[in-house]
Amino acid sequence: MNNVRENPLLDNHEELETVDRVRESSGSKKKVFLYGTIICGSIIIGVIIGMMAAFAYKPGTKHIVYNQYDALPDCQTYSSFSCSGSNSAMDSKYCENRWNTPKRGQDAWKPGFQDMSTLAGYAQLKYAAGMKSCTVNIITKTSRDLSLTYYFDGVAQTSSSKTFDSSYNKVLKVKVIAASGEILELDGIDFAWNAAAIKSRSYDYRKGQKGAIVELFG
Repeated sequence: MNNVRENPLLDNHEELETVDRVRESSGSKKKVFLYGTIICGSIIIGVIIGMMAAFAYKPGTKHIVYNQYDALPDCQTYSSFSCSGSNSAMDSKYCENRWNTPKRGQDAWKPGFQDMSTLAGYAQLKYAAGMKSCTVNIITKTSRDLSLTYYFDGVAQTSSSKTFDSSYNKVLKVKVIAASGEILELDGIDFAWNAAAIKSRSYDYRKGQKGAIVELFG
C-alpha cells in the first residue's frame, strides 16, 4: 500500500489488485525457497551422517554383550532373582546369572575384577577348640574345568587347605592360579589370636552407669 500512496497513478481498483497479487506471489516464492532450503539441508546432513557411519564401521569388530544388570533404586531386586511363593530352595536357573564379571582385556574390565569371570572363591576359617589353631579352606568356583594351584604366603600346593597354629603372627596371603593363567588373589587373612587382648581397667564403668549407656544405644 505504500507504493500506492507514493504513486498516485495507481488509483484504480484493477491496479490495486495487481499490486496485491504481485506481493502475494513474492511471499509464496520466499516460503517455497525457505522450505526447499530446509529440506535440502536435512538431506545433506543425513547423507553426511550415513557416510560417517559407513566409514566408521569395521567388519571385524565384535560387539560384546554382557549378561549384567543395572542397579535398581531403594534396594529393589529383580523379580527374576526372587523365590516364588514359600519355596526358598535355589532354582538351578540362577546358575545362568553367575558369571557376569567382564573378562580380562574387555572394555568394561577393571583390575579389581581379576579373573572372576572364570575363577571365583573365598577363604573359610575353621578354628579348633581353644582357638589355638585354624584350618584355612579355599572354596573356589570355576566356569569350566581348571587345574588349580594354591599359594599360601607364596608356597605352592595342590591341596586347597592348610592348618596354622597360634605361632603364626602375620597376615596370611593366599593366591590361586590356574594352569591356563587365571589368577585369584584373596584379601589378607588375619587370625583371631593376632588380635590384641582387651585390657580391663578399674572404674571404667562407674558401677555400671557407663555400661548401661552403651547398652541403651545398642
